[in-house]
Amino acid sequence: MMGRYKQIENLSASPTPDSDRLLREAIEDFNKAIQLKPDYAEAYAIRGLTKAGLRQNFAAIADCDFAIQLKPDYASLYYIRGVAKSELEQHLSAIADLDTAIVLKPNYANAYHGRGITKATLGQHLSAIVDYDTAIRLIPDDGDFYAARADAKAALGQYSAAIADYNAAIRLAANYSPLYFLYYNRGIAKASLGQHAGAIADFDMAVQIKPDYAEVYHRRGVAKANLEQYFAAIADYDMALQLKLDNAIIYALRGFAKLNLGRTWGAKQDFRDALKRAKQVGNAELKSLLEEALRLVE
Repeated sequence: MMGRYKQIENLSASPTPDSDRLLREAIEDFNKAIQLKPDYAEAYAIRGLTKAGLRQNFAAIADCDFAIQLKPDYASLYYIRGVAKSELEQHLSAIADLDTAIVLKPNYANAYHGRGITKATLGQHLSAIVDYDTAIRLIPDDGDFYAARADAKAALGQYSAAIADYNAAIRLAANYSPLYFLYYNRGIAKASLGQHAGAIADFDMAVQIKPDYAEVYHRRGVAKANLEQYFAAIADYDMALQLKLDNAIIYALRGFAKLNLGRTWGAKQDFRDALKRAKQVGNAELKSLLEEALRLVE
């Protein structure tokens, strides 16, 4: 049964049409198992995990609730229910379930990881890092643990430490964190340290893996502009806008890049487009900046 548990976890890690089909087939198998043995707590647990993998979180919680009545000391049930609750933004209740899973099974690395993610969602990054530290100590070769810890460190401005964890996550090929996103996040950390050339190299890797990810063009454009590569920055901003990242900030950034190249008319058009969008979303700070920029070019 534990082999099937790991198989379901792996399918849930990278959702695809094929993995969704396999998860649905697995639910049918567990339905049959439960019909044959209605008090089969492990089958409820893995069916709950499978439903969570299909984003059927309320149904996953219901399976765990019933199975906990059958087997209240089964740590995996509290872990699965906690993860499902976290997905439903029931974060405090999720933490309580993950606490219970850890009490029942103190070496439960995934429960520490899940609790860390939930705490990070609540902005409790220092406490989350403590949980990730424990998860890594228990299973030192899980890339997802390093990826989560990297995100928490980056959120605290600990960019050098975050980069070291992103390095480990990339090397270990994390399952739940897509590789393009690891390069993207590491690029942001490098850019935050002023390592713009290194950031561009990471953004290049992200683009190779996922060429339709608009935000990476935005970030790469900023890094290039910081290196005064304005033509290349404009090309990236163009691509971000083509990919539907219709964002006032990108129009503004493209306008400033054009202004640095002496293309005043084009800058003015971008500032006007950005100002219109800033007003629509109520971004008063950007609105004020753009009004001042327009006064300078008109």
